[in-house]
Amino acid sequence: MLQFVYHLVQNDNDADGVGNPCDRGRDRDRDGIKDSADNCQSDINSDQLNHDNDSYGDACDTDDDNDGVLDTVDNCPLVANPDQMDSNADGKGDTCDEDYDGDGVGDSADVCPRNGKISKTSFFAGIPIKLDKREQTPLWDYIDETELVQRLNSGPGFLLSRDSFTSFEFTGTFFVDATVDNDYFGLVYNYYSNRKFMVAGWKKSNDAPYWTPNRPEYETQGGMQIRVFDSNSGPSGRDFKMALWNSNNVTQNQAKTLWKDPKQTGWEHRTSYRWNLQYSAVSKCSRIRIHSGSRTLVDSGCQCNPSTSGPIHGGKLGLYVFSQPMVIFSGMKYKCLDDTQQNGMSQCSLQQQ
Repeated sequence: MLQFVYHLVQNDNDADGVGNPCDRGRDRDRDGIKDSADNCQSDINSDQLNHDNDSYGDACDTDDDNDGVLDTVDNCPLVANPDQMDSNADGKGDTCDEDYDGDGVGDSADVCPRNGKISKTSFFAGIPIKLDKREQTPLWDYIDETELVQRLNSGPGFLLSRDSFTSFEFTGTFFVDATVDNDYFGLVYNYYSNRKFMVAGWKKSNDAPYWTPNRPEYETQGGMQIRVFDSNSGPSGRDFKMALWNSNNVTQNQAKTLWKDPKQTGWEHRTSYRWNLQYSAVSKCSRIRIHSGSRTLVDSGCQCNPSTSGPIHGGKLGLYVFSQPMVIFSGMKYKCLDDTQQNGMSQCSLQQQ
């Protein structure tokens, strides 16, 4: 049952979009939605899709459109059509033949044809997350809804989309329009709060410990790294920042490195790179690839993190910077992965493509 708590001061210390007074309770399926507000408490559904607006989300509803025809046999499971008419006998009912989710955007143009909440990629009104109050805030400058520039040599921070995903593919281009610095940029995903998220960060080259001299264990390596954050301190702790910077597992109760590029392939100034990031909440697997022209520079392969006590499976996605100015993120596109594509990741078959 949904619960409502009045609070005049809108404090949200962990930046999860839920105010402090009502940010309590269990999250049994670890999809980033507390049980008190989750429309499928035992099924991962960060997107909270509920096409018929009843008490049950689509992930745990046997009749998503409430037309009296069970989803397993419904030829339009997201759009009510009790007559089940299918004039061209293609397996899709006439009501949803070209618009499966009934959102008014045809399937050929819809980035999530089975999600009535998302039809296109847009970072307009993105959510900035500052990860160190003592440092310069990242400056996100919009070119359009799929292209942004982060201009400053700033502290760590994210810019999140307004959309939430369970499983997705996220593509775009990185370009550093500068000839200085050698630090981090990349992507954040499965964002639940400023304590719980996953990040794919790319470092140009090896570097000394950040703000902690004479501590070689806090040195960082060049290359792409995937890290899972489940921080007990959040941005208020110094160890949190060390965990963002360091490429090894040296900070307790902060994060773990799921994968790092053994070749330590770094980025170069004023060079375009195309990224492709995929995540499946079904298999709990990630894969990141970086391309330069026809060459594949980085391929993490299928990296799975099946823990039920650590990461959040699904959430918001977005952009990440840490001390690197003039990073351009362009040509961005996200899309939902359907069941077939998720099954491919669970078998790690994507590694062979």
